[in-house]
Amino acid sequence: MGALSVNTSQQRGIRIVLIAASILFFFTLAFHSFGSEETKSYLESKKDDWLPSSKSSIKARLEQSERYYQETISERRWLMSQYTTKEHTLFPCKDPAMYGKMPFSVWDFLPAAFNCPHSTRRIGRLGDGGKWICGAETLAKLPATRPGPLRKDLHLRTSGKSPVARVQAGCVIYSFGVRDESSFEVEMLKKFQNCQVWGYDFSVDGFGPQMDPAESYERAHFAKIGIGGTTDLTRSPPFVSVQDLMANNGHDHIDILKIDIEGYEFQTFTSLLNYYISRGEQVPVAQIVVEVHLFEKQGEHPGNVDVMLEWWELFESAGFRPVWTEPNLLVSIMHLEDGMPRYSEYTFINTRDDKSSLLR
Repeated sequence: MGALSVNTSQQRGIRIVLIAASILFFFTLAFHSFGSEETKSYLESKKDDWLPSSKSSIKARLEQSERYYQETISERRWLMSQYTTKEHTLFPCKDPAMYGKMPFSVWDFLPAAFNCPHSTRRIGRLGDGGKWICGAETLAKLPATRPGPLRKDLHLRTSGKSPVARVQAGCVIYSFGVRDESSFEVEMLKKFQNCQVWGYDFSVDGFGPQMDPAESYERAHFAKIGIGGTTDLTRSPPFVSVQDLMANNGHDHIDILKIDIEGYEFQTFTSLLNYYISRGEQVPVAQIVVEVHLFEKQGEHPGNVDVMLEWWELFESAGFRPVWTEPNLLVSIMHLEDGMPRYSEYTFINTRDDKSSLLR
């Protein structure tokens, strides 16, 4: 037993020595490897890939997302080729019998298949009113003011501090459709002191009760007007296009355009996007947050998938890509109209906007 015990102890000692030697060899090899010129060169070439805020990594993410998004477009075209969508409504699959023939709704053709190259965060209250924003942190890098174009004064009555000639805010936010819920606007003003908000709604006289005049109104401007595809100052309240509002305010760029105008989004964006596309210019809007309303009987809306895609592809042709979507399930829960999920929020970023803080 004594000899056996000695042999066992010797064997354990040998194993421990071998393990220690192996560990020492590994760390020595790793140290020299990571210290070599080849390794240093490789790590240096890859360091931008590890920096989420670096310009090269943002460009790489955008390029990768675009490749994936083109695959989504191809899948959409294939699905369109399999079904005669012109002959069917936006929500053809209303019972199990239709599933084999039309296993989709209009929203299945419109996934938010592009990745925001920054963080995505919800701003404003949970539920109706809050919005998902791509790269909100990049707004903090914008200046408080910057040079602006000459104004085209439409003589609109607007609350808030009067604009200074040829000077515009460094961060510009437009909010169309205010009603009584302004938690998004308030949070943006509190988080970003360089941002100013321009709000418009023909149905109310000002921002919602969340806005404290003592804190925010110097950087918050409101006018009781409607938003549409054309400008008509003879109406009461007047209706104005987005491009004419920008000229009136002395703005040549919008950082966030938030819009919830109950079906008027179709004519509004058709007008805005075509205005710049027809001139061969970039659309001067970095990010769009829109609630799409596909009413059954009222307002202007596409009647089938094909018409909806024509409007959607107008965004794509201008360089906009959807990075987030959130269905408004209250439409179905409250059984509004026919109970179909006819409302959905989308967040788009402009991938062709040289002034966008998201692309820097």
